[in-house]
Amino acid sequence: MMQFPAGRLPANTQGPYIHIVRIDVAPEFDAAFNRWYDEVHLPAILACPGWLSGSRYVAIDDGPRYAAVYAIAGDWVYDTPEFQAVKGFMEFEPHVSNFARLRLAPLPPQAATADPGRESRSSPS
Repeated sequence: MMQFPAGRLPANTQGPYIHIVRIDVAPEFDAAFNRWYDEVHLPAILACPGWLSGSRYVAIDDGPRYAAVYAIAGDWVYDTPEFQAVKGFMEFEPHVSNFARLRLAPLPPQAATADPGRESRSSPS
């Protein structure tokens, strides 16, 4: 499996992979969970090889309330001992529900431009 030195992408890579996690937290644990995530979990994840950046969000539409969006160097980041040691929600596990994960790989340039005449199919806001 390919690993990038110092957790960085090589110059010829099309871009980082994206890792998105969405969850709900029991309301009575909201404050403690957010403090733990911001002060403990997020820094621990970003200290793992290949975890390049991370940001947290709150949903304004349906679905799980909280989202974390990470840029990662590749699928190999899930196999490091550092990540294995810090993944999960630790003491908050029983209070987390509606877990959803989305992992995205960069779209090759030819796939993005395969049909240049195609119009956007976005739905109305």
